[in-house]
Amino acid sequence: VLVECNHQFYHKLKHGVPIKYQENGQDKSDYVRLIDFQNPSNNRFDVVNQLVIHGKRSNRKPDVICFINGLPVVLMELKNPFDVNADIDHAYQQLQTYKQDIEDVFVYNQLLIISDGVQACVGSLTADRERFLPWRVVDESRHQRVAFEFELDGLLRGLLSPAVLLDYIQNFIAFERNHKNEYIKKICAYHQYYGVNQAVECTLTAHQNQSGKIGVVWHTQGSGKSLSMLFYAGKVLAEPSLANPTIVVVTDRNDLDGQLFATFSAGSDIIRQTPIQADGREALRDELAKRETGGVIFTTIQKFGLTDGEMCHPVLNERHNIIVITDEAHRSQYGFNQKLNQKGEYRVGYAKHLRDALPKASFIGFTGTPISMDDKDTQSVFGEYVSIYDIHDAVEDGATVPIIYEPRQIKLAQSDDFDNIMAQIKQLESTDDDTNTQKALRLREQLMGADSRLSTLADDFVAHFEQRISLIDGKAMFVAMSREICVKLYDDIIKLRPNWHSDDVNGGVIKIIMTGSASDGKHLQKHLYSHQDKKTLEKRFKDPDDTLRIVIVRDMWLTGFDAPCCHTMYIDKPMKGHNLMQAIARVNRVFKNKSRDNGGLVVDYIGLAEELKEAIRQYTNVHGKGKVAQNLDEVFAKLQEYIEIMRGQFASMVDGKAFDLQKALDLDNAKAVMMAVLQGANHIIALDRVFTKQNQDPKGDKTPRKNAFLQAIRLAKKGYTLCGTMPQVKAYQKELAFFDAVRATIIKNDAQAPSQKQDNERQLQLLALVNQAIVADGAVDLFALANEENPNISILSEEFLEFIKHGNTQDLWVIAIEKYLNSQIKEKAKTNLGLKKDFAEKIKQAMNQYHNHHLSTLEILSELIKMGNEFMARLQRGEDLGLSPAEIAFYDALAQNDSAKEQLGNDILVAMAKEISGQLKKSVTVDWQYKESVRARMRTLVRRALKKYKYPPDRQDEAVEFVLQQAEVLAEEWTQVA
Repeated sequence: VLVECNHQFYHKLKHGVPIKYQENGQDKSDYVRLIDFQNPSNNRFDVVNQLVIHGKRSNRKPDVICFINGLPVVLMELKNPFDVNADIDHAYQQLQTYKQDIEDVFVYNQLLIISDGVQACVGSLTADRERFLPWRVVDESRHQRVAFEFELDGLLRGLLSPAVLLDYIQNFIAFERNHKNEYIKKICAYHQYYGVNQAVECTLTAHQNQSGKIGVVWHTQGSGKSLSMLFYAGKVLAEPSLANPTIVVVTDRNDLDGQLFATFSAGSDIIRQTPIQADGREALRDELAKRETGGVIFTTIQKFGLTDGEMCHPVLNERHNIIVITDEAHRSQYGFNQKLNQKGEYRVGYAKHLRDALPKASFIGFTGTPISMDDKDTQSVFGEYVSIYDIHDAVEDGATVPIIYEPRQIKLAQSDDFDNIMAQIKQLESTDDDTNTQKALRLREQLMGADSRLSTLADDFVAHFEQRISLIDGKAMFVAMSREICVKLYDDIIKLRPNWHSDDVNGGVIKIIMTGSASDGKHLQKHLYSHQDKKTLEKRFKDPDDTLRIVIVRDMWLTGFDAPCCHTMYIDKPMKGHNLMQAIARVNRVFKNKSRDNGGLVVDYIGLAEELKEAIRQYTNVHGKGKVAQNLDEVFAKLQEYIEIMRGQFASMVDGKAFDLQKALDLDNAKAVMMAVLQGANHIIALDRVFTKQNQDPKGDKTPRKNAFLQAIRLAKKGYTLCGTMPQVKAYQKELAFFDAVRATIIKNDAQAPSQKQDNERQLQLLALVNQAIVADGAVDLFALANEENPNISILSEEFLEFIKHGNTQDLWVIAIEKYLNSQIKEKAKTNLGLKKDFAEKIKQAMNQYHNHHLSTLEILSELIKMGNEFMARLQRGEDLGLSPAEIAFYDALAQNDSAKEQLGNDILVAMAKEISGQLKKSVTVDWQYKESVRARMRTLVRRALKKYKYPPDRQDEAVEFVLQQAEVLAEEWTQVA
């Protein structure tokens, strides 16, 4: 409902609010503009900090809201950069809470911004955490980013300046429906914003100079190229100097034409018209010939073919304001070169026909893969690069995930004719003749489609895929060489897994997606689907919760198909160049269980290493940065490095002995394994006690070795999700499981360890590899274990301290008790600022003494337990003194001054607390803490009470401010009661 309302409001925001009125007795209608997009100075821009908004459950105070003409269009949630637990993920979670509690403010929202002082990201109302991306400022004329010291600074300067923000809101927001038919709101990333605006600028220049060459936008696969084309079309159509241009969108395949057409149709609000899809060559000619102005026309390049008897394409339209947008503008699809056809005639490519048909049009190419250096045809048509956003940029920003390459070649069967056939294939492939190339492919298909090879391939695929999804949930595409091989492979797979098959289009785990005709044999026919059934299968495959997990394809869905939950591609088809790069990019989409450390996996069954190297060479030659794909062997090598780091930590001496890791791994008794995990966690914690005494960390990190261990196991687990299918990884599984159990135990008991994300990502069930009897998350809770072994021991008692002293996990108990005390203070003293401040400071000081080696492990344990008992005693004082929770909070605020306690005594402090509490509670109004006049009145009330009871004058100012701070903590509770 919220997104629907947001969509309705955005339409009004962009196009105006319809009104009806009377003038001179006549009914009239018009639109009222909420924002003047063309003249930023005609609008009012306000930024409000900590605005209190009354919610369904409680009041909420977003950190920053940006208003335009009183409309809250931008909301920012900022976290303390110095608080280890207040990271950018917490900021995102805070926004989700706001959506539930103060839903109304989000009806008007256009941008959400989160930052923790280090990172800063922007996202839409419906964006998952993965879709919140950084904002970089780009100088497109130099293809360079503008450097800023802080991400937030770059975001504020680059996006929230009035002119940019208005342009962004008006032209770079789209709504689409997902596989569940729910609205999702899409906003452009920085590379789309700057790239599109640069493309528009180049369009105006090309139109003015009548050069016909706008340029090429190279935005890597998966970074939103289709949406960029839509935003570009919207801006070009609205450009007054182009006098309502006509846009022709050209692709080279029907499925791509349909996908782009669907994107533009869903974004008709941006282009302010309904696009047209040309139905055949004659329909396209008629549409272009009669078109005098406007229009968005979709066609495939093949529809510009010649009819019988034509030697060149007729001119269809000579207008200058026709813009041709070409998807994947490469020579192989749009070349001008002459080719010898089967009739022995030399014919030019479709690009020449297109240019003949629209001789005065301007051309812009959008591509996800770079144009090769020697591709002179493409450059002569489109010109130079307008904007570059390559693989390195996209992975660094989190717009795409890295691609990992796993060579897993299935050898060709060695038959009697094998050598002879291979010699023929090599001879045929050495020529440039198309007929010979086709013969070579047919021969190779015979070898690759051999029954024995496909049976082996099916066995390996099923084992690999099942292992893969046990580590990371998702879906897979299998690319086969021919339709015959697709069907034979399918049959071999379902022999192994019969339950994967279903004749129902809405059922089954595996399907084949391919083209066909009525003349196909029955074995092919049963895998051919109607247009509507293909749409159903596409919807199922894109739905991460649907049972359709695997699709086998030959050509379909390899370009322009976006299924983020697809994390693995198996390739058993010869591919190279642009086709290879476009295909493997199907697995680089961002999704909840894919990240920079854990990207998409490409499994190579045919041996494409050389083709991939050539693609990388071509990519880097045209100024591309980063790697096209990372080899899985490199990931495995990194995994081994992290394992060695952790092994080294366990081998380090603590109190004269190392931890016997091998002994722990050899255990098979559940209780013994559990105790080994505890002792392992204690060893890691104790490393910092032992080694930081002489070697203080220069960054001030009190626990560098513990943090290094947590980082190493985190990265090792990421690597394991990718490498887990490799046979050589099995030797490390049990060891990784033990390390992961130690990690979970440290985090569960550690006050300072980073909190774990609460998402739907499947947790690795590594611990099951150690011992089935241990809990799945690998965590051993010290307090639970203590109570289990000693059910009558009271936490924080002397008996409890004795129990710890005689154990061998004392270092682990230190962090566990610190965490316990901090949680108790946070929970039980949340409205008592004085009490919370007092004990938080005491714990901090004690822990500093421990880390600085002024207190031994036993001394800090004793000190923490003593403090815990003191805290519990302080909590009882309210009842003893006859004070309510609010009154005891003010008592503690006033008692912060030791001289006040000595001079005035308990009775006077109690009387003061009651009087101040009563007066302030009567004076509370909604939002009083943000109204300076009310604050001044309350400050006066407090000051009078202090003077009345002769509070020490040298500390009165400090006491007044602290009492007001305490009042703010209680404000929400008081106003709700009122």
